[in-house]
Amino acid sequence: MTIDIDAKAKALVDAILAEPATDHDIDVVQRQLGRYPRGMVAVGARCVCGRPLAVITRPVLPGGIPFPTTCYLTGPEAVKPPPTWKRPASCSNTTTCWAPTRNCRPPIGRHMNCIWPSA
Repeated sequence: MTIDIDAKAKALVDAILAEPATDHDIDVVQRQLGRYPRGMVAVGARCVCGRPLAVITRPVLPGGIPFPTTCYLTGPEAVKPPPTWKRPASCSNTTTCWAPTRNCRPPIGRHMNCIWPSA
């Protein structure tokens, strides 16, 4: 089975651009970014709530200014940095702390128990 990548890419672009950004989408993205989204033409992805998560922009802005980022993330849940874990004092020597224990595990919720089992 041969997959025509060019045809699939064109179909995906056509599908995204078939629904241009609405004024509401632009307002939401403006609040997300804290500035007006220059060159925004469409929403590339939405979160489960329907808010824009990623936007598609023109490669050249009005006035001929190049804009090299064609697609970028805008949703706060997509652009927030990953959590940083602080090691407890009992974990200061990593060579003696390979297996997670009650004293040596990341401070996150129980949904991570499948990765960090209880000791």
